[in-house]
Amino acid sequence: MLRIKDIMTVNVYTVDVDASAEEAAWGLTRRHIGGAPARDATGNLVGVLSKSDLVNPEPAQWIKGEATVGDLMNPDVVSLYADDPAMAAVDEMAKDPRTDCRFRLVHAA
Repeated sequence: MLRIKDIMTVNVYTVDVDASAEEAAWGLTRRHIGGAPARDATGNLVGVLSKSDLVNPEPAQWIKGEATVGDLMNPDVVSLYADDPAMAAVDEMAKDPRTDCRFRLVHAA
C-alpha cells in the first residue's frame, strides 16, 4: 500500500508567521511555489500561506501597518501521519474547496 511518506516532500520551505507579506511573496516567487506552511516563533505549524492570499496588495482595514503572514494566512491546517495511506491525504484534500489538481504533499518537520 502506498503511504504518505512514499510521496511527500520532506525539505519544505516554510514562512515565519511574523514575516511581512512582501518577504513571503519574494520567498514563494524565488522558489517557484504557490504556497508554504507558516510557523510561529517556536516552530509550530500555525497555518498555510498561498499566493492567492497575497493577491490583495492593500491590507484590510483591520490590519495596522504592514500586513504579515499571520494576517493573511489560512489558519486551518490538516495534518496526517507519514505512515497513513496516501489515499487518506487525497480524501482530505478533496474535501477542501481551496485545493486544486496541483496540490503536493509536504512534511513540515
